[in-house]
Amino acid sequence: MFSCIIKTTDNYFRHGLFILLKEALMDCHVNANATLADDADWHTKMVFIDADSSYCHRTLEQTYQAYKNQQSGTPGIFIILRSKGALLPLNMSYNTSAHILYKSDEQADIKSKIGVVIKNALGRKNTINPTV
Repeated sequence: MFSCIIKTTDNYFRHGLFILLKEALMDCHVNANATLADDADWHTKMVFIDADSSYCHRTLEQTYQAYKNQQSGTPGIFIILRSKGALLPLNMSYNTSAHILYKSDEQADIKSKIGVVIKNALGRKNTINPTV
């Protein structure tokens, strides 16, 4: 099971992002079913957070707390911005690296960014089980 969280109020973008995530998993030969979760726990592999949403910081804090005492590393975190001219909120300074997705990005770009994070996780800690 590949658990992820997509926190955005734009349901069309959320659905499209979930489809692109499934395609990226297939491209990386990951044999796991992608499922959407509401809250972060230590099983969560990826978190997508809309920077414009009111629950952005709460979701980051929740993810941080879920992984604080775990040895398995942190999930891939993506911050979703409206466009390339948009700015990140000032107080986003957790001890985790986040990747940036723009709503204006093309499908291939978004899928590529997700694929890079999946491949890094496979090479680093093997927290995602690949198909052999």
